Amino acid sequence: MKRNRRILIYFLSVLLFAAALFMTVKPEGVKAAGSPKPVAIGEIDYEELTMKVYRSDNEIVYFSTNNRKTWLEADGEIKTDSKGEYLEMDISWMDTKSDVKIYFKGNKDETAVSVIIPKANKEFKVKYDKVAVDFDFDGYGESTQFMWRKVSDYNWTTVSFDKSSASYKSFLKTVNNLRFKGVKLVLCCVQEKGTDDEDPGVRPSNEVKVSITKQTEAPLIKVDVKKGTVNTKDSYEFYNYKTGRWISCTKNMDILEIAPEVYAKGSGKGTDAKIKFRVAATDKKAASKTTLVVIPGQGTAPKIGDSGDVDPEFAKKKLKVTFIGASKDTPIEYCIVKKGYSFNADSAAWKSVSTANKAVYFTESALPSGCKLYFRFKGANASAASGTEMRLPSVTSTYEVTWPAKS
Repeated sequence: MKRNRRILIYFLSVLLFAAALFMTVKPEGVKAAGSPKPVAIGEIDYEELTMKVYRSDNEIVYFSTNNRKTWLEADGEIKTDSKGEYLEMDISWMDTKSDVKIYFKGNKDETAVSVIIPKANKEFKVKYDKVAVDFDFDGYGESTQFMWRKVSDYNWTTVSFDKSSASYKSFLKTVNNLRFKGVKLVLCCVQEKGTDDEDPGVRPSNEVKVSITKQTEAPLIKVDVKKGTVNTKDSYEFYNYKTGRWISCTKNMDILEIAPEVYAKGSGKGTDAKIKFRVAATDKKAASKTTLVVIPGQGTAPKIGDSGDVDPEFAKKKLKVTFIGASKDTPIEYCIVKKGYSFNADSAAWKSVSTANKAVYFTESALPSGCKLYFRFKGANASAASGTEMRLPSVTSTYEVTWPAKS
């Protein structure tokens, strides 16, 4: 009986020892509830040159840059954000000429996590196209934005590489305004902040300097209303407001080629035209400043009759033409086209009358039946010295001579 009791006590002791051992030893790879987790990589800021390493309850964070052969304790300020407590690590010491793979682990959970810090982009290139008034970019890699500033200040502005974006259009408009005096710009690719070990971001690129040369003075434009031409050159161009494009000029272009709307159609008046001229850009030189010229629309023709501007009447065997509406400011011109000849306003021999109610007489021998008299208000070239405003010759009115039968 005693022997059986000793056996039972021994058996129970073995069971209790096994149970205690099971409670104190965990199977490999199984962690107790509430144990530390591996460290985690957070935001990587290449402007501030800092990296967030979330400690995950580890007291110490270690790092290795030689493929985990040796580990060093990471230094930095302990901070907290919405994701938890992190170590803000300085990364300014890391090589920028090549990618750097760096490992991290904690002192409680030694699972290693790694992130590749990309090398700096040294391939960024910028060229300013003086003819297209635009920029050509190359070597910006995965960057989606660039920054720019004037060499003379440090106020950076961020712009999208997307040339259809509002920021890029605003950038071009600003540069266009800066061409007036000329300027040097500094451009570089904007950093793309890293978010974690799978998305380490992009470093900012090298800085590139671009010169925007000063615009040369605007061309001196003269409109010859008598000839109907503009003193353009092959090196000039004019801006077409309807198409929104600059158009190349040829030498001494006709007004009709540049602004046909100024000429009247039918009995109406022409339309005023605003035209910009400049010396066109070349590969070596930017376009000049612009000259704005306003060509007024062509006026209506002089009215013929005793209540009009010109009154032809036969008296004492002569044709008397009274220039009722003529004046110093608005002279009336006339020319004679003989029977059988065609009228050409450019080659006609115009004579001018600038006195109101002045009469001009014609004999039948000098102006036989079938001849025609053409009348128009005289044009005037613009003159700053005299204060004269540009005025195109008006539309012409016509009077055909028919002498009364002799009694």
